[in-house]
This record gives sequence, structure tokens and C-alpha cells, in this order.
Amino acid sequence: MIRLGTPRRAREGGQVLVFAALLLPILLAMAGMAVDVGSYADDKRTLQNAADAIALAAAQNLCTPNPADCSDTRPALAAAQAYAINNKIDPSAMTVTFDHVEVTPMGNPTVHVSLSRNHSFTFMRIVGVNSRDVGAAAAAIKTSPGGMSGLKPWAVVYPPPASGTTATLKYDANNPQNGNFQAIQLDNTLGNGSPTYQNTIQFGSASIVCAQGVTTCATTSPVCPSYDVCPSETGNKVSATRSGVDYLLNNTSASCSTFAQVFGAPDAYGQYTLNPSCNPWTSGSGACPTPDTVPPAQCSRRVIVIPVVTGFGNGQSPVTIVSFALFWLQGYGAGGCTGNSCEITGTFVNAQVTVNALTGVYDAASAIHFVRLTQ
Repeated sequence: MIRLGTPRRAREGGQVLVFAALLLPILLAMAGMAVDVGSYADDKRTLQNAADAIALAAAQNLCTPNPADCSDTRPALAAAQAYAINNKIDPSAMTVTFDHVEVTPMGNPTVHVSLSRNHSFTFMRIVGVNSRDVGAAAAAIKTSPGGMSGLKPWAVVYPPPASGTTATLKYDANNPQNGNFQAIQLDNTLGNGSPTYQNTIQFGSASIVCAQGVTTCATTSPVCPSYDVCPSETGNKVSATRSGVDYLLNNTSASCSTFAQVFGAPDAYGQYTLNPSCNPWTSGSGACPTPDTVPPAQCSRRVIVIPVVTGFGNGQSPVTIVSFALFWLQGYGAGGCTGNSCEITGTFVNAQVTVNALTGVYDAASAIHFVRLTQ
């Protein structure tokens, strides 16, 4: 018997080929659009990274060279333009504006950066979309610490000494001030008394304490009765002081062991520059591991932050913290640390420093200024 016509399987195969031929341009168009969308997203991410970097660079240059005058924004604008060029951004496609530069007590000096550029598509042209604008925005502030951990258990009375001058951080029994030794309690990680005091000297406070008036900060200290008030530390504690300070001195790298190695010369306004390779708060080369018996090539445990207080009373009286001060730990006073003699001295440093601090309110008189993204 002779059968006429095309076999069924052959007919179905032909239909599949026709359908595939019709569908292929659509699939290619969808794949092409996915590539274009991904490219657009990458471009936006790159632009956002650039906006963040530009905002931080500009904020770093706010209130310079005079920290008491934030109205001159030309250094910040110049830094923004330089960073834009370094990031292959046309400065003409960038908008930079400033807030809180005339009256800084009402807030932190702020720089706003807005970027925009055209992004061309390749495959989306099939559906009539040739290009779209891609934009990014960032804001950064210059501020002073509102609260932080890692503090040493000593304090100085407001106003702090002039930048570059020496101050006594802890007095001894031969020269007490107002009935105490200028030490304060910040933690009780190892119980009350000498063990916690020594541990706080070596590694800094585990608790966050806050500055007066910074209501956005909440202390985590179990010994401080309020967010900005902590008790004085009683007793001379010669042995604990000596053990703690010896640890800081002996576990500082040779390359970061002198003031000149760590800090550059001050400017006309007494502000120093901290060598980033000796900054113990960064995650870079200057970071100091904890605990650490063999310091890395670059680590300075002699760069410390302590509270600035309104004053000391007698014994275990509370003290009010108003700000924080940066010090270079010189070491022991003239009498060393034997018997009842164990004074600790340091050099007060006014500087722009990257520290692990909570945002406060910009204070021109503050020892520490740093920048932070807010958008």
C-alpha cells in the first residue's frame, strides 16, 4: 500500500523550526536588554561610589584651615572637583552644596554632592530606548565625637590644654588634685577596682560613654549612672597603672614609637596630622590587634583618647563628660612609677582623626574632628 503526504513527525519538526526562528529574535532582544540593564546598574554603582568619595573628601576640607570658620567652602569645593576628576567625573556634571557652614552650633557642617551623566544602551535601541540619565547623590558631615568606646580611664578638666602642650593625665598620692587622682571608672568587665582599671588602660573601655548634650548617644556602661556622667576612680593604684602603661609602651611598634613618627608638624591653627600608618583605629596597616604580645610593623598604642570633664570632686564623686581629647602618651612623670609616685603625662593633640566614634555635634574647640557619610 502506498501512503501519501508528509509524515507527522516531519511536520511537527518543521513547525518547531519555524517557531524557533520566530522566537529567536525575541530571546536575543531580551538577553540584550538584560545586558543593558546590568550595564546601567554597574554604571550607577560606580557613580555612587564616586559620589561617596567626593563627599567625604569635600567634608574633610570643611572648616579649614581655621576650624572656627566653616563659611569659607572654597577648600572643600576644590577637593570635590579634584576627586571628581580622579574618578573620571566631569565637574560640570556635578552639583556641590553646603549646609550648616554659617552657624555650626545648630548642626554639623555638611556637603551634598549630586552627580549625573548619560548612559547609552546597545540592545534596548531595538525598542526605541537609546539612552537614559544615571544619577547618584551623597552627603557627608564634619563632626566631633558624641560618644565612643576604647577610652582610657583618665580625664582632663575642660578646657583642655593648648595643642602640643603636656598635661598630667593621672596624679599620684604625692600630688592629688581635689582629693582624687584624675582617673575615672568606665567599665566593670573584671569587677570593680584594679583589674578592670588595668584592663581599661591596656585595651580601652569596652563600654560606650557619651558627651554632654549628645542625646542621640546612649551609654552602655554599667557603672555610669547616666549617658554623660561617670564616677571617679579612687585609690592610687600604682601597680595596675604601671602594668597597664608598660603594656602600651612595650607593645607599640618601633616605627610608631615617637611623636614625630606619628604626628606631622602642626599648622597655623595648632592642628596636627596623624600618620595613617600609625592610626590604631583604622583597619589598615596601623591597626593594633587586641590582645597582642608581638606588635605588627606599624601600631601605636600611645595614641589614646580620654574624656574631658567639667571638674573633679572628692573621692568617688561623679564627673560630667563634655567632650573627648586626643593624647600622645608620654609615659611616667619625673618620679617614675614606684612607691606612691606614679603620675602619667601626655601631649594634647588637636587633629582630624578617623576614630570609631558616634556622631556628635561639630565643636571648633574639640580635639578631634572626623567625617562621616549621612546619605
